[in-house]
Amino acid sequence: MREQDLSKVNLVQSKAFTHARIKTGQTTNHVPLCRPGFLKMYFEGNRNGSFVVEEKGRINGYCFSRLWGKVGWIGPLAVLPEMQRQGLGKQLLRANIACLKSQGASVIGLELEAASSNNLGFYAKYGFQVQSMPVDLMIDATKLNSCPSDDCKVEFLSQSSKKSMLKKQLARLSSKLCPGLDYHSEFDLVAANNFGDTMVIKLNEEVIAFALAHTESYAEDERRQFLKINLMQADPDIGLTILPTILKHCSLWAESLSLPYLYIRVPAECAVAFEKLLRYGFKVLRNDIRMCLKGFSLKPGRPELDFSKWL
Repeated sequence: MREQDLSKVNLVQSKAFTHARIKTGQTTNHVPLCRPGFLKMYFEGNRNGSFVVEEKGRINGYCFSRLWGKVGWIGPLAVLPEMQRQGLGKQLLRANIACLKSQGASVIGLELEAASSNNLGFYAKYGFQVQSMPVDLMIDATKLNSCPSDDCKVEFLSQSSKKSMLKKQLARLSSKLCPGLDYHSEFDLVAANNFGDTMVIKLNEEVIAFALAHTESYAEDERRQFLKINLMQADPDIGLTILPTILKHCSLWAESLSLPYLYIRVPAECAVAFEKLLRYGFKVLRNDIRMCLKGFSLKPGRPELDFSKWL
């Protein structure tokens, strides 16, 4: 993929995902065009792992991927409706797998809608196995204002004068939860594209938790209303005791940007955290399926507070 391909990729994505929603009978089925900056952020996430299938100047399909240290994931992947069932998706998937392997990924995964039975069969056919069920939750941010305060210090990565030191501490925290996991590229992407920021929580100058959130809408006709928390981790030695503090400061962050809602994705293995979020008043919006390539799965870790969104 080249950067100049992104406008055509945008059209393919809208057509392909609209077609998929119609097939699964969803009432809200039109998928609008993405904001150009959002697709550019996906492209820059792994330029060498972004591919298109092109014929006579027309892009018939595309696929992106991300690499977070040694954790890699694939998507979105889409093929024009009229070009499906011709092996193009297989070509794109194999190209991405080969690329992530060559980049040293020890985890290769993807996420898809739970209703996508055809896609589930497609990925299973090429060696992907169901690993988890991430759940998307939402809450009115003002409902979290009553969460207790404490002695923690909050700092935003974009405003820090010690970014390099903070990133090293964040990398150490992530590797405690998942060996080889490093989000530094994601921290840089959201900041460089003005799509969000990373809120760092410190105690006695040591990083004990963070939340990376997108603050802008993804689609051209979508109204800004969500603080979308894509990544959230806490030191496993502290665990869920820090959750109320993170939520309170996320609520204040949303309020400062006039965003009324928090949106968060919670993997099923974080079961205790999921139950706590429901008790705080979060509502379930949808659930997806997380799959990993055989031999390249996430290893069981300490999932007290380790949220991530792969798509």
